[in-house]
Amino acid sequence: HPDVFYKALAHASWRPEEKRTKRLSWLGDAILDGVVAEALFNAHPDADEGQLTLRKVQLVNGLALADLLLHVGLHEYIQAADDVKVHSNEKLKASVFEAFVAAIFINAGGGGAGYDAARKWITPLMHSCGNL
Repeated sequence: HPDVFYKALAHASWRPEEKRTKRLSWLGDAILDGVVAEALFNAHPDADEGQLTLRKVQLVNGLALADLLLHVGLHEYIQAADDVKVHSNEKLKASVFEAFVAAIFINAGGGGAGYDAARKWITPLMHSCGNL
């Protein structure tokens, strides 16, 4: 499914008929929630539910995801119309990051294998940024 990566990086302004990016973002958001919750649960065995929830919210908010997108350099590959200011649009960058996570999941075959592939990409990335 290599074309799913292209779709993940294509903003609706680039191909207005393509609504798949929003669907990919939705799926990626759900995968991120699970991966981050699991990573925090394992990394902080003494944290209570409230502490874990607060930390998860900090890690999966739009600004944090936009920063991760920049960290891995995916912003350079976003396809958008000329009038769309990709570099200053945090919401767009966060959405593309989520869509890319979904693309990893789908490309690995979905299910457990897809989740594992996404986890193996996201967890070290968050560790390298000092987020976990």
